[in-house]
Amino acid sequence: NMVRPLTHPALIHYVEGRAISLKVASKYLKEVHYLSNDKSYFAVGFRNDNDGFELRNGLDFKGKTANGITTFDCETKNVAIFEGFFDFLSALE
Repeated sequence: NMVRPLTHPALIHYVEGRAISLKVASKYLKEVHYLSNDKSYFAVGFRNDNDGFELRNGLDFKGKTANGITTFDCETKNVAIFEGFFDFLSALE
C-alpha cells in the first residue's frame, strides 16, 4: 500500500462532487494506492483509530484496510456521531 496526500484529479473530482472542498478534504483524506488480486487500485482514504483506512472512489467502491472507528478529541463536553466519513466532512463544510 502507498499513502500520500490527495492529488489524483479523479479523486479530487469525486470528493468535490460530494460537495467537500479540497481544503477540508486535504486535512482528513489521503490518496491510498493498494493491490487486490494482483491488480492496482486507488481510492480516497479516511484513517481510522486502528491505523486502517475507510476507502471510497467515484466508481461506487467501498472498502477498508482495517475495521475501526475514528475519533477526534476536541476537548469539549459535546459528542457528535456520524455514520460515515462523508457525513462528517459534510458537517464540517
